[in-house]
Amino acid sequence: MDLLEEQIRIKSAEKNREMTIQGQKVKWAYRSELVGRHDLDKNHRNTWMAYLIIILVGFGAFVTVKSQVVMGRRQEMDAREALRKELQLSGDDRKKIGVV
Repeated sequence: MDLLEEQIRIKSAEKNREMTIQGQKVKWAYRSELVGRHDLDKNHRNTWMAYLIIILVGFGAFVTVKSQVVMGRRQEMDAREALRKELQLSGDDRKKIGVV
């Protein structure tokens, strides 16, 4: 019974808007009513969801690549520092071992 009551409520909410122009009856509705009734905003919703997914994937890729670059630089720095300690370099001699 609830389904029938729901359908009756929905149909009563839809108002028949009519106006007479030069003796002719013209039916009209607000744009929001037509969009809601025919679900015309579904394509727009899908477009925005696609944008959201693209942004999230791009951000995730950026974070991954950036963290790999930082970790790679840190490993290179640690390797250079270990080489400097192994060769017991100090002062200006430390600058001889740099980024290759």
